[in-house]
Amino acid sequence: MLEQTRIPVRSTLAETFPYSRAVRIGNVITVSGTGAYGPDGNIVGPRDPYQQAVRIYQIIDDALRHFGATRNDVARVGIYVTNIKHWEAVGRAHKEYFFSEPPAVTLTQVSALLYPEMLVLIDAMAVVAES
Repeated sequence: MLEQTRIPVRSTLAETFPYSRAVRIGNVITVSGTGAYGPDGNIVGPRDPYQQAVRIYQIIDDALRHFGATRNDVARVGIYVTNIKHWEAVGRAHKEYFFSEPPAVTLTQVSALLYPEMLVLIDAMAVVAES
């Protein structure tokens, strides 16, 4: 059986809807759909898709580092926006984060996210060398 490691989430949301921030099984790391939460639990940049995407990539970066991975190990990203017109602002943050080795990516509009001030949600999958 492959070794499994998880980064737990401690929040009121996780009490109602249990999930892990990220899970590593073998050499695959999956990062849950991530919103732009600040350390205080509030949404960063409530009306700014660029600021939300920047914050989300910071959270994803922290999860990857927890497992000894980097953004260059990311193979796939899923980006969900509540308004497709935000694609350029989110794309700017995406390009800043993946400046050298862009992953496969899907960008799609959804009708809503969990909270009205959430404009962007991003998930990621990385593949690293076996340890």
